[in-house]
Order: sequence, then structure tokens, then C-alpha cells
Amino acid sequence: FQGCSSLASVTFPKGLETIGVSAFRYSGLTSVKMPSSLTKICKFAFRDCNQLANIDFNECPAKIYEEAFAGCNSLTEVTVPATCTMTEWNHFAYCEALTSATILTKSVWLDGMLRDNPKLETVVLTSSSLLGNYTFGNTLNMKTVTFLEGESEREYEYVMGTTDQTNCLFIIPEGTAES
Repeated sequence: FQGCSSLASVTFPKGLETIGVSAFRYSGLTSVKMPSSLTKICKFAFRDCNQLANIDFNECPAKIYEEAFAGCNSLTEVTVPATCTMTEWNHFAYCEALTSATILTKSVWLDGMLRDNPKLETVVLTSSSLLGNYTFGNTLNMKTVTFLEGESEREYEYVMGTTDQTNCLFIIPEGTAES
């Protein structure tokens, strides 16, 4: 369905396990509800779906690959449940309208996960283990980043990219290495 700009909706069949590489890229989807059986969302699966405004992961156990939802310019908020895992980079990058992201996955070191989102203000992350290079690069309006749990000792480089985040509040659990 790549490039089907008139495709506004889709009903996924029961038992669907994989959404393939670039499966809906550049399509006109406005909303998606993942089937609870979904285990894999391949790279670029929903990349550049400019009308996509709502994603319901439906507590599916999907592994989300690089740039799966990058460039979805109508997406204003996203919540990735703890049932999902993420790997590689730029999962929700370049989403021009994204203002809020809650990432509850237990994944580690996600480079560029929320980079280049000019309206992103509020982020909630399961833990600092999600941070990778340029996680928030060029997110100029960041107001708060909340970590629900801390992590053992670790070094962080270029989490904000080259962006000056002097007005961003980081809320970190007391007694953790990051605090």
C-alpha cells in the first residue's frame, strides 16, 4: 500500500504478526489500531504518512524498527506501551506536529528516537536506558522530560544533539545515578 495517498483506513486481520518494510509509507491513513497479535513493525512501515493522527498500539507485543513512524506530520501525541520494544533509530523523528510522547518500552539506547520534532514539549520515558545519541536532537521547544525509573551508571553523549535546552526540566527519580 506504499504511496496509496487515498487510503484513509485499514482493518488489520486477526492473527497478523508483521507489517512489512514501507508497507503503508506515503499512504493517506488517518488512524491505525494495531492487532493484539502484531509482533513486528518493520522499518519505514508508516514513514511519511502525513495524515496519520492517531496510533493505537492495542497493547500488542510488537518490535518497532527504524523510522517506522518518522515523518508522520499530523501525529500530535503518541504512547508506546510497555508491551512493545523498539530497536535501531529515528522511530518518531521528523513529526512536525508532535507535542507529547510517552514511551513505556523497556528498550535500550534508541538513537534519534524523537529528533527533529519542532513542537515536542513533553516526554515521559520508562527510564534513561532509552537515551541514545540525538534522542532529542533539534527539539527546540522541549519543556519537560520525565523518567519513571533510573538506571545504573552510564555515560550520555549528544542526547540533545547540538540543541540548547536551558529551559527544559528533567524529572529524574531521586537516588538514581542520573540524579
